[in-house]
Amino acid sequence: ASYALGTQYQLDKEKVKLLSKFMRETYYRTVRGQNMSFDVVGRSVSRPGLLNKRTTTTYAQRMIDIDPTHADEYKAIIARLNRKQPADYQVTASHTHYFRGDYSLHVRPQYNFDVRLASTRTKKCEYGNKENLKTYFMSDGCTNIVQTGDEYFNIFPVWNWCHIPGTTAPQVEKIPMDPKAWGVLGTSTYAGGVSDSIYGATAYAYMDTNPEVNTGAKKSWYFFDNEVVCLGAGIQSTSTYPVHTTVNQCFLKDGILVDKGGKEETLANGSYTLQAPQWVLHDKIGYFFPQKEEVFLTAQTQSGRWYDINTSKSKKEEKRDVFTLGINHGVAPKDGSYAYIVVPGKTSAQEMEAYQKENAIEILSNNAKVQAVRNTKLNVWMVTFFEAGTFKHKELSVTVDKPCILMVKDINAKSANLHIADPGQTQSPIQVELKIGKKKQALTADFSQTGIYAGATKQYTVKL
Repeated sequence: ASYALGTQYQLDKEKVKLLSKFMRETYYRTVRGQNMSFDVVGRSVSRPGLLNKRTTTTYAQRMIDIDPTHADEYKAIIARLNRKQPADYQVTASHTHYFRGDYSLHVRPQYNFDVRLASTRTKKCEYGNKENLKTYFMSDGCTNIVQTGDEYFNIFPVWNWCHIPGTTAPQVEKIPMDPKAWGVLGTSTYAGGVSDSIYGATAYAYMDTNPEVNTGAKKSWYFFDNEVVCLGAGIQSTSTYPVHTTVNQCFLKDGILVDKGGKEETLANGSYTLQAPQWVLHDKIGYFFPQKEEVFLTAQTQSGRWYDINTSKSKKEEKRDVFTLGINHGVAPKDGSYAYIVVPGKTSAQEMEAYQKENAIEILSNNAKVQAVRNTKLNVWMVTFFEAGTFKHKELSVTVDKPCILMVKDINAKSANLHIADPGQTQSPIQVELKIGKKKQALTADFSQTGIYAGATKQYTVKL
């Protein structure tokens, strides 16, 4: 596009618009500071330094000439990539579910949070050329939580690959491998998300029948301004290894604070089993545990080699200090569940306590049929239906005749806004009945003949 400027081959306005949208709203949004999200680079995650995208300042510079309308945005991107400005410089809030790629990206000035899924429509994160040899669990609800963008840079040789952030997996001694390289299709028929471009929800139901794993779960992520609410239910496994849901595994920073039953404690490096902690604070990210759970926490030096995940790389042993946090479901759970809330931007026990007291989050349902969350400050309701059914609350009830994810907001005496998506991409109409207070309204969300847009969100204004 830059080479063709000023010639008869120059891109027309519509093509420039398309290219600009991709660069500004997709490519560079997956970069925080200098580094790209680890779950979007494929097998390149096993190559040293590959997350660093400083060299792409060249692209942004060219885009200023191609698309001068957005020159200021590209200049801000360049300033972040060159570290002349911090990672939050001129970042604007957005939420996108890429329904063709089973990927959700939540961006706030304070942080980025994304989720990678795999369905029968998409391939799992690939290995090939003897690269990315431990990627097996990376497509099963993997999350990337970043503020500076450096939280995972080159951590991968020392990672425990059974503890990929966001995933629910048995702690096997050897990471399994898919039967063929270059990505195999996922097995989930339920993977998707609803979005209004600012807020959203993503959900995933899967059962991995690989005899080494044989584990399944129903998982949802609910994205707001200050927090991401993460729910899991229906967790089952016949593995002989304990099943863990990993909240995070990133570089260790000084000063881990834990609140156990109202008593705050600073943890030294080591390995801990925490019974029903209220919260954990590490590296300016707060983790709240509204369900009473057994939480494991390690702050320790981990070792490994790039060669172990990529046979063309160094056999030199690497050692790095790593923080890992997660929930232990035990061996062979039959209907396990979890709930945790990720709240970036917290720096002290006082801020954690204040958040807990003023917390706007209500977890209204968390089971294998329905998961639901309400943000009382925003008055936004998000509900995941893994099957047809009813969610009941004194202020809002919803009945649907098919699995779906929906969001209800802007509720007043006369109307409400409904956003709805079909994670199965079945191209079938979904019957919805809303009851707000004493008023009822029914509608049909018609996904028939939606083709490649079968996973896209539909929006309706419901008159009451």
